[in-house]
Amino acid sequence: MSKQEKLLILQMVADGQITPEQGVELLNALEPGKPRWEPSSTGGQHALEQGVEHVVERAEVVAESVASNIGRMLSGLFGGGFIGGPTFEFREEIKGQFPEEGELDLRLSSSNGRISVETWDQPGYLLTVIKKGRGRDEADARQMLENCYEFSQEGLCLTAKSTETAGIDLRGLSVGFALKIPASRKASVTLRSGNGRITLDGVTGSSCTASTGNGRVEVTRCGFDRAKLTTGNGRVEYEGSAGELKASSGNGAINVEMKGAGDWEFSTGNGRISIGVVRDGDTGYEMDLTARAGGITVEGLDDADVIEDVAISRSRWRYKARTPGFEQAGAKGRIKATTGNGKIRVWF
Repeated sequence: MSKQEKLLILQMVADGQITPEQGVELLNALEPGKPRWEPSSTGGQHALEQGVEHVVERAEVVAESVASNIGRMLSGLFGGGFIGGPTFEFREEIKGQFPEEGELDLRLSSSNGRISVETWDQPGYLLTVIKKGRGRDEADARQMLENCYEFSQEGLCLTAKSTETAGIDLRGLSVGFALKIPASRKASVTLRSGNGRITLDGVTGSSCTASTGNGRVEVTRCGFDRAKLTTGNGRVEYEGSAGELKASSGNGAINVEMKGAGDWEFSTGNGRISIGVVRDGDTGYEMDLTARAGGITVEGLDDADVIEDVAISRSRWRYKARTPGFEQAGAKGRIKATTGNGKIRVWF
């Protein structure tokens, strides 16, 4: 099976045109030479769980392998083929200063390209614009990439976005942004990509919104009052703290390592959810976990007050519990996680 065929099947699942089970049948039909899962008449629920988990893991690998190039492949499928020529890359650097007081307002968006924000020890900012495209020669590629993005800075607000023509990927066009900001500044961050990975590192502030149609969303060493992370195809990773956190993936795993307490909600259609929590001394936790196929494990809370614990065969699929004294706890953390196909693991 070609990558294009796999991509189409995964996209159909993500769009709700077919069910995950129908997607599995298509994958199996198009890969006759590879091992496949077939539920036996006597295998029961355990065989079903093993088969689903195998399919989930394979789907995650396929989705992530094509995510970074989905724009190019889609243009080849529906745009009548690629325009030939080598790929050229050009970089532009924009440097500047922010006012000394106040929270930064960062807004970066691209139709097709990666976006990253990280901190450094310099007082100003550095925005690197990465432009790529195919052309007959370098001059042709440069001409095509003219006016492919817009940039502005007004006081604390910095905005960079690809133009509408950047979304037409007939010549492999992509516009990415890599922004460095002072480590001492707090920021409100809004990052959006139609196709591309989004990463943040070392940023703190009031809010973070990061969404991509295809690609990973990776947030490390960050802390926000509110954060919302979404991807259609790809995994979501978050390391740090958040008062409110919502993370969702149409097809991919969710891995988080959280500090302290907050209201945290995680959901994925296909993929595992792994949640590690560093507890504060007087913090109480409440969990509401649902894994429709795959199972649930909770570690480090042997004394939890269980509200609901439902299992089919040997796999737990519904679990609700609280730490002792939750209502009287000085701080409360709430964890809600839901996956259609995959395991949920929570550890303290």
